[in-house]
Amino acid sequence: MSPKKLCTLSIPSFLISGAVAYWIVTATSPAPVAPPAATGGAAARPSIPVDEAQRKRIASALEDDLDAIEAASPIHGFDPDLGWVHRPGSGQHGAVMAMINERGGRGPAPAGKDANALAVVCYGESFTFGSEVPDADCWPSILDASGADVAVWNLGVGGYGTDQAVLRFRATIDDFEPDVVLFGFMTENIARNVNRYRTVLYPNSTMPIVKPRFILRDGELELVPIPFRLRSEVYRAVLDDALAAAIAPHEFWLTGNPEDARGAQRWIRFYGDLESEPARVSLALLETACAEARAAGADRAAVVLFPTKNALRRLARGVKP
Repeated sequence: MSPKKLCTLSIPSFLISGAVAYWIVTATSPAPVAPPAATGGAAARPSIPVDEAQRKRIASALEDDLDAIEAASPIHGFDPDLGWVHRPGSGQHGAVMAMINERGGRGPAPAGKDANALAVVCYGESFTFGSEVPDADCWPSILDASGADVAVWNLGVGGYGTDQAVLRFRATIDDFEPDVVLFGFMTENIARNVNRYRTVLYPNSTMPIVKPRFILRDGELELVPIPFRLRSEVYRAVLDDALAAAIAPHEFWLTGNPEDARGAQRWIRFYGDLESEPARVSLALLETACAEARAAGADRAAVVLFPTKNALRRLARGVKP
């Protein structure tokens, strides 16, 4: 990449460069996470309850040739490596219409930029993608509109964990050769980063959604891939009561502390427990992502932290998050 003079980015104060939050600044090097311990005697088969209404929806989707329908989906698509991904096109995303450009990013591709414009690529989940706002109101779009000297691509995907954002970064970084890489991090992601099946984390989820995750082994991140190659395989595993067994290894909310995930933002407690698996894995993902971005040629890599409303209220009162 040819050297470029870095312009000053007008990014709000929640941009944290070189640190993610107070718990990341003070954390020591992550310790390895051991696989779930084996128990003596006959091991109980893991199970995830499926109500009758969900069974009917899943069975109906399979009867309608789920994989063929999904292949034509304008926005969302199953991805065996990432879990799901956006496809080029336009379609309904929640309450708003969303456009996915030809390179898989949200909104129109940057246009009318200077030849030496600073190339910025943003990764993350719905707070980066902008799930509840029009294309032009996503924060990467606002940053892109700030001048002709910066070109910003929004590769956020709704529902992602930091692990999926890192995998998407690895899959696309060579296509963009950015000067700056930004990783969006919403505080709840600490729970997603040790989750493999969304219904375990959020029991009210209506359809089966699986994702990859990373564990720490000997201080290094190790990928735990998705054990299915088609969405129909996921659905059939649910109907056969075989999905829990497939995702149980390293599913923190089944093998770790299942009672801690449910409701009321209980995951917040892990920010005060630097030795917990969610904190150590999340820290390692963010540190690794920024290091890999710089190693790939980016001049800068940083994390954009999205705090909760309560955290902002506490901060306004002078109380640490």
